[in-house]
Amino acid sequence: MREIDPRAFADSLVFLRLAPGTELAPLVADLQRAVHRQVVALPPQQNGQIRGLADIGNVPLLLAGIVGLMAAAALAHTLVTSIRRRRRDLAILKTIGFVRRQVSATIAWQATLLGLVAVAIGVPVGVAAGRWSWNTFADRLGVVPESVVPIVAVVLVVPAALLAANLIAFAPGRLGARVLPAEALRTE
Repeated sequence: MREIDPRAFADSLVFLRLAPGTELAPLVADLQRAVHRQVVALPPQQNGQIRGLADIGNVPLLLAGIVGLMAAAALAHTLVTSIRRRRRDLAILKTIGFVRRQVSATIAWQATLLGLVAVAIGVPVGVAAGRWSWNTFADRLGVVPESVVPIVAVVLVVPAALLAANLIAFAPGRLGARVLPAEALRTE
């Protein structure tokens, strides 16, 4: 710093962020020898609001789990409702030669498509909303907002969502495969 600005250490404060595991005492001794002045090291300072954040711990994961369960319930409801409404279509497919496994596969493809659409819309909107809300929250706390998007977790959401959609589609698929063409196509 002296090479950049010879007055760098004249009556000024210097704030440092230390790497995890850095020993403070040797660093203070090295700084005192380098600047030929008294160096006072204070422990990291946090305001009460930031300390309070440690108490929320796993709340974001809990909220994500609740939203995931709601999405799974909505998908299951959509598939069951679709099977009820499309009984005639499933009966026609069975009449033209579909076997139970093919009817189940049709419903699994419907779940896969719904999962893909949900991920294609939900991931970008969720990342953008998360960054915006964190930046707003951090700004109100008076700290520097540094939002980090865990790329690996975001990428793993796609196969996890598709796997979950197909697991959810298993029971409705079996239900749809049991549609009897004679009953569904009977005129009233």
